[in-house]
Amino acid sequence: MVLPVVGGVGQERLRRATVTAHSELAALYLAGAGFGQLIVPSETIANAVRALNPLVRVTVDPTQVDSDEPRAAVEEALRAVKAALEL
Repeated sequence: MVLPVVGGVGQERLRRATVTAHSELAALYLAGAGFGQLIVPSETIANAVRALNPLVRVTVDPTQVDSDEPRAAVEEALRAVKAALEL
């Protein structure tokens, strides 16, 4: 399925991109957006991502800070999407 707003080229960029998510909320947004690889701070977050989108490759890096601030998570996810789409 190709999302008209992103287009096929944009979706391919997301699929090839690797991004670090510092919270579960950001990780779930990014997995839902179609990023191909996520780096997350805990196995709990990794399991939540895999449950949402089993096609995403997930790496756990416990040195990443786990943040629970929803606004920061949304802003982080939006920055990652814009960077991957070169907006």
